[in-house]
Amino acid sequence: APAPVVSQASRIKASEPPKYKGNKGSDITLEQWLQKMGLWFRVQNITTDDDKITLALMYLEGGAHDYVEDYVETASNGGTLGSWTDFVNRLKAGYRQLAPEKTAQTSLEEWCSKTHSTVIQFAENFRRYASKSGYADVELIRRIDNQVGKNSQILTVMTAMRQVNPMLIPTKWEHYLDWVLKL
Repeated sequence: APAPVVSQASRIKASEPPKYKGNKGSDITLEQWLQKMGLWFRVQNITTDDDKITLALMYLEGGAHDYVEDYVETASNGGTLGSWTDFVNRLKAGYRQLAPEKTAQTSLEEWCSKTHSTVIQFAENFRRYASKSGYADVELIRRIDNQVGKNSQILTVMTAMRQVNPMLIPTKWEHYLDWVLKL
């Protein structure tokens, strides 16, 4: 007899998805949480809409949990929960980021206000926030300079290069950050 086929998904060990508390209380966005839930459903082979919604409800807390209280009530009473798509749309209607640019700007402010041990560490999240911030290159380069100004060795090299040949200094923030990282 042929050997039984074991699906790849059943061999994957996955940690439980994080809890989602809403925009204020969570470390992740609704989109990130939904992606993690989708991956977890796949690994756990959870395919029915009722099962997906029921499990998702168990990973909602605080304001997000309260926002879908009617689903919680229906699920706990054994009722039919409807489609996963409708459930997701309901969450998105309540928790979508109304202004992604504004959110990125706030995150960028917080990130730039911290002191980072290396420019590489600073660049990790700076790139992500800056690309979504809507800020002009000049403004983002100023923020990079403010961070680099805390590292005297790199600052000395940058100052010397500006004096020798200012035309070689990149004017697009992405290229500027790459240039600084090479110093």
